[in-house]
Amino acid sequence: METAQAIFKMGEDLFVDRKFKEAEKYFLQAIAIKPDTLWLIYLGETYAYLAQWQSMEDAYNKAIQLEGTTEIFNTDLAWCYFGRGRSKNIQHKYQSAIEDFEQALKVGGDAFINGPGGAGYAPTDIYLFEARAYEALNDYRNAIKCYQLFVAYTGKHYAVESDIDRLEKLVD
Repeated sequence: METAQAIFKMGEDLFVDRKFKEAEKYFLQAIAIKPDTLWLIYLGETYAYLAQWQSMEDAYNKAIQLEGTTEIFNTDLAWCYFGRGRSKNIQHKYQSAIEDFEQALKVGGDAFINGPGGAGYAPTDIYLFEARAYEALNDYRNAIKCYQLFVAYTGKHYAVESDIDRLEKLVD
């Protein structure tokens, strides 16, 4: 019988080869044998590529439960909150998504967080997602603040600066 680690590795190889439906099967098998936060992160990102948003949210819920909550720097937990926030954002659960983005910033700090298959995110990514969630809630002031944080970290960004200008007109 293959070990959970070996089964996960087969899924990871398929994930890297962008064979997400096949990878999902291996991730589910490995997790059934031995739940692991990293494996659940890979499963969550697999569901993102498959556009299965509720399944993505469910995988991240399990990963967060497994990892537990913490006030200290924890990159796996930060990725889980960011991933779950992204899935909620796509499902129009904007307020809950914002809460997850804030939690990702809290436990991930200013670090670039590495994710599955060479992916990663920086706090700037969170600010951009968070701004869009605030905008969807018609909370333009907070959307502007997040867009401004994005620009402050990244420098000039024409598209985001035009979003700021557009929203400032709605606030005035």
